[in-house]
Order: sequence, then structure tokens, then C-alpha cells
Amino acid sequence: MSMKETLEQAETEWQPFPYDQFPDPVREYIRQSAQSLHCDPSMIGVPILSVLATAIGNSVVLQAKRGWREPAVIWTTIIAPSGSMKSPAARHATCFVQQRHQEKTEQYKRALRDYDNAFIVWETENPKGSKKKKEPKPIEPTHERCLVNDTTIEALIEILAVNLRGVLCYRDELAAFFDSFGQYKAKGSADVPTYLSMFNAEAISNDRKVNGAMRFIPRAAVSITGTIQPDILRKRLAGENTENGMAARFLFCEPPINPKCWSDDEVEETLTEEMENLFRLLFEIPCGEKPTICYLSKPARARFVQFVNQHGIETANVKGAIAAAYSKLEAYCLRFALIFHLIDLVEGRAENVESRVQLENLERAIQLVEWFKWQTQRVYQSLQGFDPDVIELVKLIGDQFRGEITSEELRKAKSKYRGSGAAQDALDELQRRKLGRFFQVPTEGRPKNVFRLKNC
Repeated sequence: MSMKETLEQAETEWQPFPYDQFPDPVREYIRQSAQSLHCDPSMIGVPILSVLATAIGNSVVLQAKRGWREPAVIWTTIIAPSGSMKSPAARHATCFVQQRHQEKTEQYKRALRDYDNAFIVWETENPKGSKKKKEPKPIEPTHERCLVNDTTIEALIEILAVNLRGVLCYRDELAAFFDSFGQYKAKGSADVPTYLSMFNAEAISNDRKVNGAMRFIPRAAVSITGTIQPDILRKRLAGENTENGMAARFLFCEPPINPKCWSDDEVEETLTEEMENLFRLLFEIPCGEKPTICYLSKPARARFVQFVNQHGIETANVKGAIAAAYSKLEAYCLRFALIFHLIDLVEGRAENVESRVQLENLERAIQLVEWFKWQTQRVYQSLQGFDPDVIELVKLIGDQFRGEITSEELRKAKSKYRGSGAAQDALDELQRRKLGRFFQVPTEGRPKNVFRLKNC
């Protein structure tokens, strides 16, 4: 097998999506949905993170320490070719928000009809020019929204102005989402800073008057999910969309594609009802002008400190777009833990909204982050090509050392690996990428650790 084939095989090997880390009933819903569609569980589990985040929205934040709070906002993307069941899978993940959106829209239509009738009566009873003291005008109803699709930034700001909890932006094809930046403007990057603020549920404003008023949204929470084809994603993330930080905030997933075939499996009706009830309860968590703050328990906080320190070391050892994406995973760890905690809350497994996030849910969140860390490497290297340093090192081991090398041999062979631990770190990275593995060779003294390339 050639070096190129070795690299491609290692990078395309699939690590199963850890859906078992989700609390029930979400865990079982992911499993049954994937079975019924004959697709990988990640095609359900990844977008459902954004949907769960939407149900929580601005109601609760998780504070790691003073000055560091994370909201329930998650951006996800499934990367898959046309005809790969990505749209049916997305519908399974988003159906609960779709259902609520439909219900609230019907309520709004009824309320609007009642308002129109009441306003006609009011106008009749309070004619212009009458000296009679006028009764208060009927109050026009607002449309409670939790979902948007094809929208401009101005329209989105208008929606957020009357929806404190926030919304889900769901695009079946996210190519249109990336293309929409600048669709009505001379400068395509004008909307990007606003979306970056929405990722952190920060304040945004629109200084141009809309409907006679300027808009200020103190906490604009917008989760995003959708699908995109690999070649299209490569074009959309070239250059500016990577450099401006948009790409780094998305959790990308490129799952293996199963051949389409019939399956008699279905999602149990009782399980669907449990999920409907879960989302109803999450949406009912009170959402006021200020969010409720919850905290990590002492064991969870100690574990999070350990995770941050280790993750910081790993982030320092990667470069470019991958490093930028890694830097957002600390925040995602807290956001996942918050979601898991609130699921436990509404399912009766936690005391109240302000109760502390327990170690178990933080560990679940870390396991999910570790999977996304691997997925980030896999996707970005697929989109951008393999790291030249990795290619060079694999070639060196294969050509000059017949596929086997020790860290000491590597240190002597190449000056760039002579720094403290540099050779060992480089070989560890090859093993992490599944390009080979270490094994021990007995010697008269201590066993010698030797790295062997895959297929050598």
C-alpha cells in the first residue's frame, strides 16, 4: 500500500458516534431513529444537539467561573453527498422543533384573527374626532417563534426582538446559508460579526430603523443546523469563511454512508411521546430578561480544570483552521454538560434549575468533545489535504527506516525533532491518527518502544 493510500485509509476510518453518552430518552431515540433509516447514529445525534440547545435557549447558562458563562447555543453540520439520507435524518432530529413551530404559528393565526375583530370593534366604538374618552387599543399579538429557515439578518433580528429564548436556524442545504452573507449587500462579510455574536448569545443591534424603530437585542441566541455536500463545503469554507471564525464554530460531521435499503425498524410511538414531552418541558423552563445561572459541582469543576489544561496542550500542537476549531471545544464541553444537566432536571433526575452540574454529565460532555476533536481533524484534513509535516514524516519512516523507528532515531535523523520531546510528540501524533502504533522490543535492559507504520 502506498503512503497516500495509508494516509487516506487512516483518515477515513470511522470512530462510532458516542450516542450512549446522551441521557435517556434522547439516547434511545437516536438509536431507534438510526436503525429505522439505516443510517449512522451521528446523522441523528449531531443535529439533535442544536435542537436541544434551541429548546433551552437563553433560559439557563452554565458558569465555569466569574466572567466565563456558556449559553445553550450549538452549531452543527452534517457533511454528506446527495442521496445519502441526510435530509430524512435531519427531519428526525428537528421534528420536535418543527412541531412546536407549527403549533405556535396556529396559535398566532387564531390570536391575530381575534385581534383584527377586536380592533374593528374598537374603531367603531372610538371614532376619530369623538370627544368621548377612548378605550385602550387592543394589543396586537406576537408570533412566538423557535424556528427560522431562509431569512435575512434584518428579519432574524426582528424575530429575536420578540423571542427572548432564541431560535433554531435550520437549513436543509447550508450552502445557501453561507451564500446569504451579502446577498442584499455590497459587502459579503457584513453579517458575519452579527452571527459570531449570536454564537455566544451576546448583544446585537441594528442601527437602521426597521418598522419605525432601531433594534437592540441584549442576548441573541441562535443555534444552527443543516446539511451540506463535501465539495460544496470545500468551496464555501475556502478563504474568508475560515479566516473570520465562522467555520471554527461549527461542529462538522462527515459520517459513513450506508447503502440505502428497506428496514422494518420504526421509532416506538411511546418513545416519540417521551421525546415530545421532554421538549415541552425544556421549552417551559422560564426564560426571563436575565438567564438562570447554574454551576459545576466541586468534582465536576476539578475535572473540567483537568480537561482544559490537557486540551490546551493539544490545541498548542495543532495549527491553522484545526487549532481555531479546537479552541471552541472548551465552550462546547460546558454547553453539552448544560444540556445533559437540564435533561436530567426535567426528567426528574436533578433537583432544580440552579442545582449544580454533576461529574457524570461533565464526563459525558468530555467524551462527546473528544469525538468531535477527532472528527474535526478528520474533516479539515479531508477538506484541506493532509498536513505536510505528517506526509514528510511518514515518507521519512517508510523510505529511510523501512517503516519502523524509535523516537531517539527520529531525533537524530531530523533537526526539527531535536527539541525536548519533539520526536516523541510527532510519533504520538501519527499513532493518534491511526497511521501506525508503538510496540515494545525486548532488550538486555529496559524494553525499547518502536513505532511501526501501518501496513509495514
